[in-house]
Amino acid sequence: MTAVTIIARVEIAPEHADAFEAAYVTVAETVREEPGCIFYEGYRSQDQPTLFYFRECFASADAVEAHGEYPHMRQFFETVMPWVVDGPIAHRVKQLG
Repeated sequence: MTAVTIIARVEIAPEHADAFEAAYVTVAETVREEPGCIFYEGYRSQDQPTLFYFRECFASADAVEAHGEYPHMRQFFETVMPWVVDGPIAHRVKQLG
């Protein structure tokens, strides 16, 4: 099986950006323990603090699919989706070189 890397971006309403960051930090700890999770990283733009970027890698497409179905991810999305202004936009990517 081939590892799957995902790059994603989401814009959050300004009044919810800090709460989004806190929710992400909390769920990320659990995600990193999921079977097949190689890495799970989140970044907040210093230039536009309502923009968040993510770099994720899972051991397989099956691990990616399972990731979205775990109860902690369902709860996370239920909590944060009302705060989303734009996105999420996600792409499966291949490292160059």
